[in-house]
Amino acid sequence: MTFADKLHLDEANQKILRENRQDVSGFALFKNIVLTQFWAVVKVNWLVLIFCIPAVVVMFWGNWRSAAFDMTLPHSGNIGVGYPIIPNINAMALAQSFRLAMFNAAIMLPLIALAAAGLAGAFNVIKYLCWGMKIKIAKTFFRGVKNSYAAFIWMGVIISLCYLLIMFCWYAFDVYGLGLGLKVAALIGAGVLSAVVLLISMFVFVQASMFNLSLFAMLKNAFRLGFKFLLQNIVIVAIGVLSFGLLFIPGNMIVQTIGFMLFFMLAFSWVATVWTIYAHFLFDAVYDPDKKAEAHVVSSYSDDNSVGGNNPHNPPKKKSTQKVAYVNPKKGKKR
Repeated sequence: MTFADKLHLDEANQKILRENRQDVSGFALFKNIVLTQFWAVVKVNWLVLIFCIPAVVVMFWGNWRSAAFDMTLPHSGNIGVGYPIIPNINAMALAQSFRLAMFNAAIMLPLIALAAAGLAGAFNVIKYLCWGMKIKIAKTFFRGVKNSYAAFIWMGVIISLCYLLIMFCWYAFDVYGLGLGLKVAALIGAGVLSAVVLLISMFVFVQASMFNLSLFAMLKNAFRLGFKFLLQNIVIVAIGVLSFGLLFIPGNMIVQTIGFMLFFMLAFSWVATVWTIYAHFLFDAVYDPDKKAEAHVVSSYSDDNSVGGNNPHNPPKKKSTQKVAYVNPKKGKKR
């Protein structure tokens, strides 16, 4: 039994792969989407940001609450300026910071899942851009959300639980005095678990946008593909989430502003593009590495404000290569 036979992908879904193969390299396809269809990618990112608005609002609100607590905590009590002496003021501060962090992380659980539902539309649009099909961005985006939101929300819940675990490990060990070494080990473990979840999410997201599979089948395929090609998968996952590092670029105000603008324009679209292109070529390599591509990538917009070109489901007819005997028109037909 080959590795392809172990994956849960029936003939109908394999047909989708065969009909939408690309005759260009992954880098050329990535360049075509990001550069020649730049504004389509930006529009996709803006549409995803709509689903992120509740999470951003709650995040700012949580930071405001934490700042307000730091301002009202009577730190001056230990030196007797305006407050009675409080011997355990540091323990009180750590405990209150822990409660606030857990409260904020718990509120973020459904909001991260909602943001993940927006990614369903982004992956659907990028899929069609990879296939070179003629689409309208907004219509295709919301159709993708409607068709595959369930798998994205489930993975969003798991990702948000990893976020909650990291926040717990960051604060709980200081509150209960469990030691710095144990805290570092717990944070490393939570980070590794989060990396595995992102790796599995990459394949689930692509399968949910491209194939007709149950969530259980997508998870089984994701685990097999994820650990079969572990090292290269880790590199691709890191390249995908690299766009979120734009929010944490050090430097002066100008550099940070440029980083924020790039995040605002490309962050989620970057993730969807990198992961989708990689997964497409990985599936092609697993199932039929020798078959030549049938679809062609088109790198220009049409006049009706849509994107794409030749439909890969209706490839152009190839000229016949069969030899035809030459007939001299000057000679009469033999009877």
